Amino acid sequence: MVADSTSNALVITEISSRISRVEDFVKGLDIRTPQVSIQAKIIFVDRTDVEELGIKYDLGSPTQFFNQLVTRPDPRTAKPVDTNGDGVPDALVPQSNFSPDQVIVDLGGNSLAAIANANQAVVNPALNLIFSTAIGNFDLTTFLQALQRVDLADVQAEPSITTLDNRPAEILVGDRVPIRVIDVSAASAGGSNVPRATVSFQQTGINLRVTPHVTANRQVLMEVHAERSSVKPASVDIGFTFQTQQADNQILVNDGETAVVGGLTVTEVTVTKSGIPFLVDLPILGKLFGFTSQTEERRDLLILVTPHIIDDLVTPSTGK
Repeated sequence: MVADSTSNALVITEISSRISRVEDFVKGLDIRTPQVSIQAKIIFVDRTDVEELGIKYDLGSPTQFFNQLVTRPDPRTAKPVDTNGDGVPDALVPQSNFSPDQVIVDLGGNSLAAIANANQAVVNPALNLIFSTAIGNFDLTTFLQALQRVDLADVQAEPSITTLDNRPAEILVGDRVPIRVIDVSAASAGGSNVPRATVSFQQTGINLRVTPHVTANRQVLMEVHAERSSVKPASVDIGFTFQTQQADNQILVNDGETAVVGGLTVTEVTVTKSGIPFLVDLPILGKLFGFTSQTEERRDLLILVTPHIIDDLVTPSTGK
């Protein structure tokens, strides 16, 4: 028996009565390694619901007021103006307003001015409503801001990969995000005043790594690593945060059967309430005296894996 590595063949010299036995023995050894096709599905749903409502009040008299919410005209800048078009000035109209941070105080007697929730505000409100009324010698102005926003991100990735039995395989689809690292200590160590900056790359995206093993009863034992990651700008000075969802598991499933590798649901509810003490705590009416914000974040992650054994279609008896 001589092996020919070029053609991957065996040259066997034997008597004719034993050739058939040797041929049957070689056919039992020459078995194709089974292949397994792995189909995975990674489902990630990120939903954010935001509801914000706030009311501000401005109360002031002609002689005493805060100039923060409602700007008042400055009578010192009044000039004669022709209002009826006859060419003769018949009214004094102020030409500018008081400074926004200026407070006018009446020292001649008792007076009242107030601002409720002055520094509170809804960012990018969908509704701005102003109501103004006169109460005796006072002007009451109400500002209402409201916002309702829904953010929905639905990511579905279906990576598929084929590999030999007991051979690891990996598929990766994503981005390499550059991260700049500034070493301030390098300035003092090297005698220079310029810090040294280096750039490293962080891999993000969809990653599927699997090692299958076909058992004798045509089941598939899989060692699976499924990962989904993304980059998000951070509010702190480091620049970015990396959101990662991954699952590592060993499972035994039948041919063509779908298995759930991992599932995760995270719900985060944040409620913020600020306003006038005591009044903001009133049932129902408390919303008229403060700002309320409710944010609900829900993240759902589901990872499904389906293996398929690829059978050898070559018939051993004919070789076709």
